[in-house]
Amino acid sequence: MSPSYSKLYTLTLDNTSANNTMCGTIEEQHVLRQLPPWPASENQLPCLEHVCNLGNVDVMDHITKIKAIETTSAIWDYSPGDEANHVLGGRIDVIATICTLSIKLQSSGQRIQYFESLQIECGIAKPLKLILHNNTRWGSAFNMLERASLLRAFTQINYMGP
Repeated sequence: MSPSYSKLYTLTLDNTSANNTMCGTIEEQHVLRQLPPWPASENQLPCLEHVCNLGNVDVMDHITKIKAIETTSAIWDYSPGDEANHVLGGRIDVIATICTLSIKLQSSGQRIQYFESLQIECGIAKPLKLILHNNTRWGSAFNMLERASLLRAFTQINYMGP
């Protein structure tokens, strides 16, 4: 006789769609094979990285003006110096500024080449690209900010003035 419970406790996959599909299939197979019940709604465990990323995106929406640069035209119109784009007591929104700078620098081969040549002139032996933030890529905000921090001295000298 089979046990009154399933040996499969929970299921976690990398996205909601895959989680829903697999959990539904496992639940159906348990019913079809007359196995102990395995309710998908109770045994589906969301991916922790995905949940953390969603939380990060939500927090960024509240403390930055990142929503202001979601469209192509908004990215090109965004100006860090415009007081309407400032946050937290009139300070420049660093995250939205880095996002727009990353997009603008990577928008053409000429800009990429120029950015790389400026880095070489500043003594960076192997030029780095600014990483783009993407709400659906886990850790992309962190990676973008970390890379920007590495290039901070370079960007301050070349884009903000000495």
